[in-house]
Amino acid sequence: MQRSVAMLPGQGSGPVMGVGMKWSSALLGLLLLCASASAAVPEIPRFRVMGTADGLPATTIPALARDRDGYLWIATWDGLARYDGVGFQVWRHDPQDPASLPGNLVQALHIDAEDRIWVATENGGLSMMGADRKGFRNYRMADHPQMGSDDVFTITSRAGETWFGTFGGGLHRLSAQGRMTRFKAEADAPGALPSDVVLSVTFDRKGMLWIGTMEGLARFDGKSIQRVSTPGGDAVIVYSVNDIGDTLWLGTSEGVYQMGAEGKWRTPQWSQMFARPNAAMSIVSDGSGEYWLASQGGFWRTEGEGAPSPVSHDDLGAGIGRVVQAALLQPDGGMWVPVPTQGLAYLRSDWRRIATFSRAQGLAGGIYRGIAAAGGDDIWLVGTAGKIERLDTRTGEVVSLDVAAKELENVRLISALQDSRQRLWLGYRGGLMRIDLATRQLRRWGAGDTAAALPDPSTVDWLVETPDGLWLSTQVGGVQRRDLDTGGILDDITLGSDEAPQGDIEAMVRAPDGALWLAVGKSLRRWDLSQRRFVALPAFGEGRVFGLAFE
Repeated sequence: MQRSVAMLPGQGSGPVMGVGMKWSSALLGLLLLCASASAAVPEIPRFRVMGTADGLPATTIPALARDRDGYLWIATWDGLARYDGVGFQVWRHDPQDPASLPGNLVQALHIDAEDRIWVATENGGLSMMGADRKGFRNYRMADHPQMGSDDVFTITSRAGETWFGTFGGGLHRLSAQGRMTRFKAEADAPGALPSDVVLSVTFDRKGMLWIGTMEGLARFDGKSIQRVSTPGGDAVIVYSVNDIGDTLWLGTSEGVYQMGAEGKWRTPQWSQMFARPNAAMSIVSDGSGEYWLASQGGFWRTEGEGAPSPVSHDDLGAGIGRVVQAALLQPDGGMWVPVPTQGLAYLRSDWRRIATFSRAQGLAGGIYRGIAAAGGDDIWLVGTAGKIERLDTRTGEVVSLDVAAKELENVRLISALQDSRQRLWLGYRGGLMRIDLATRQLRRWGAGDTAAALPDPSTVDWLVETPDGLWLSTQVGGVQRRDLDTGGILDDITLGSDEAPQGDIEAMVRAPDGALWLAVGKSLRRWDLSQRRFVALPAFGEGRVFGLAFE
């Protein structure tokens, strides 16, 4: 089960009251609301993953494509799948149906301008399903002797012509009239392919066909094939050719290279990160100047001119170190990417608005129950793991506070507060602790102490500082006001007294004027220092209040 912390930029409003179920002790995460809508959050992609339990036929996915109607098509090792936003439809081989796929291991996928689906299955040749989606027409060596191999690796199309590259059989062009032409490798022939193993083909925006092979790069200008030298040499393995804007991106055995509109090569500083065995299998733009790289070693994202960072798909870092073969950007900016051994992941277009911090960012895990401002952009996090962690909400950096680590080893922390004098207060079952962050001095109070005892042995759920001291409340409704320096009790409001709020305390909040407000039972109450009691606020009615905030 995932334990994480989510942060969403947004504006507070108040007093705003929420009505709903009280958070249980099994709380899995905390929603961290920033002070303003413009507050920055770390760019931590968070994916929604669908697997075989959702109807996906297999979790190995070599290719993805989107058709004219917006359906997502998925090449898997157990058939061709189509996702409509709700469920999956799957096409597989049927020995009784000659119009079915020749096999179930689908290794290449392409959708042309006529909305036809082109696929290749392992040693099954080339198959095409028309826009009516009523079955496949299969092209195989047995029926088409012009084909050099039935093992098709890559497919593309332009102007009614379909091009496909094979393992050992070279490159093929299938005309709109059904005529097939084969292009082969020939030693020292200037107009021949570098290799008959063709791994990637794509057209650029000028109509040039680029061909990646096991022994170098080539291009076809409509008349002849020319070999093209790369910064990595003339005979590099070209795993992927990606046309992005006016730039051609290559994923090769020696690294990543870019060719601009002027025809000159550029080698990114981080190019060799993506040499074999981490060659880039697919590269897509995110639409805002950064790029996603699917590689033999996982999934990555560029960050300016710096080295790309690995992208995890869950709080355990799943996906890093595994082969990712494809990525598909949606028109709205969302993205689909395979997750090795798990299935298919979707990243929302607005993923930058929310950052989810988890063990992948260094958190200890467990259930986080307490959160407190720590100065600047930092916050304190405490929870069932007994750890005190300081999180930088802009960078995602996590630092553990080692003070009292042994004392808290088996303690489930519930609440936290950094006061105005740079001391950290911690609440837990039957205990209150204060850590001086400057001197690292530690002080504790318990329910059984002879002096300044807690109201009861239950958990300390709320800690709030106001101008007149430190306030705390417990799980069973005990409320105390304490001196910030000595920790001594200034007011001890026990259940059953005239001043006591009746019922569970759902929220304890400091108002802009410094007064303490409580959401308790079926009312809101405000502390009146002159009367030394909580005063009911009937203007807000008698509905049960579970939370409040002030503008």
